[in-house]
Amino acid sequence: MTTFLHVLYSSYDMTRSPKPLYTLSFLTSLVFYAPVALYLRTSRGIDVNQFFLLQLILQVVIFFGEVPFGLVTDKIGYKKSILLATFLMSLARLLFLPANGMIWFVAEAVLEGIATCFASGTISALIYEGFEQQQYKKISAINGNFSALGFIVSTALFYLLYDRVHLNGLLILTIVSTVIGVIVACFVPDVSAHHAKTERPSFNFSILKSRQFIRLSAASSLMTLASILINFFFVEKLAAIQVDVKYVALVFLAGEAAGLLTPYLLEWLAAYQDKHIWQVVFLLIGGAFIGLYALSNQVVSLLLMVLLQLLSYLPIYIFSELQNQSITESGNAQHRAAMLSMYNMGNNVIVLAGLVAFSVIKISNPLISFAMIGCAFILFTVLNLKQDD
Repeated sequence: MTTFLHVLYSSYDMTRSPKPLYTLSFLTSLVFYAPVALYLRTSRGIDVNQFFLLQLILQVVIFFGEVPFGLVTDKIGYKKSILLATFLMSLARLLFLPANGMIWFVAEAVLEGIATCFASGTISALIYEGFEQQQYKKISAINGNFSALGFIVSTALFYLLYDRVHLNGLLILTIVSTVIGVIVACFVPDVSAHHAKTERPSFNFSILKSRQFIRLSAASSLMTLASILINFFFVEKLAAIQVDVKYVALVFLAGEAAGLLTPYLLEWLAAYQDKHIWQVVFLLIGGAFIGLYALSNQVVSLLLMVLLQLLSYLPIYIFSELQNQSITESGNAQHRAAMLSMYNMGNNVIVLAGLVAFSVIKISNPLISFAMIGCAFILFTVLNLKQDD
């Protein structure tokens, strides 16, 4: 396998080509069990409140590990950090095979959290520093498309394979794909290697007090909560509108396919250069979540699910570019991974609060969470519009 990949990439300058990164994103996104990720846990002794508790544990690990692992990344380089992240994710997914009960899933959450800490901000920093900054959003979106393509392929195969190989077979396919990703990570360019040869300035912590830092962190946290609900609770909505839950794979497939339009939408939106674009997107996301909670029409509900998946991609790349720009302007470029981790740490504060609420409040109808997050998006956007005025 290593020889094959060496031949595949040998014609490219690895300090300039994002192709290994694209390949890695594709492989690590081959999560064949994703459409039944909630069922994977509930079928093995986890209830809905425990599910949110596991997500809380994951976010706590990430919260406390973000900055320390970001500092390690700035020291060892982006490539080694990505390699470690992929390896640890392989181990985390391996734990799903014997998992049966809370202890196993807690261990998986801890490993996944550490892997996420190593990956946090690393790919973003690699793209921002390794390629022309004017191409940042385009390359990031294309990389995101390869991730989406991996999800599309695995989701389509889920629909074909579930009845044949069952849940454990899907887990094994996912683990194998991630292990291959570890090999591919060896070919990712280490554009941060020069950092070790230069004297590093100390942190400029003034960025943490800025209004933009607080705003971007809060906005990103809402996107994280929205992603959790999209990934795990769409199946609940399908059951509520009496659509066979096995079709959840097709819903995700359609949403990820729509997400492939993201680079073109970003390019189209860039022409307007309107600072309120992300706020318009947030209002649409909030309205779509509330509609998904309130409406019972099958066609409308399915369209809202696809729309939410498409809209959820746009703010990610917009915020990521703004974060990198603010890091450069504040004089923290040589601590980019650690500073991006600080942004994520700020993001996690609100995510933790949301997950605490979801895990403590006894929710008789899981779909209420759609209404709650929808109202949060709209309230946050209205408050920010008033501050801008």
